[in-house]
Amino acid sequence: MKQNLKYPSQDPSYSLFDNWENLMRLEEVSERYRIPKSTLYDWKYRGEQKLIPQDLFVKFRRRLFVRKDVLNQWLREQISSRS
Repeated sequence: MKQNLKYPSQDPSYSLFDNWENLMRLEEVSERYRIPKSTLYDWKYRGEQKLIPQDLFVKFRRRLFVRKDVLNQWLREQISSRS
């Protein structure tokens, strides 16, 4: 039975190492999407207040990464909700 998951990374079979190319460093996200790093940190540490997806960020070896699939899905939802 297939679950209806909002984000692919909510799948219990999701593996960080199988999906390494799906991760971006904060610097990459900041440059590509023109989002200040301070905003990204704010999303990470005050995300519940701002309704940021809980699985958007991954911390690995003291570095913070963003999941591209979750970010793109969330941004599409934000754009569509404004129109």
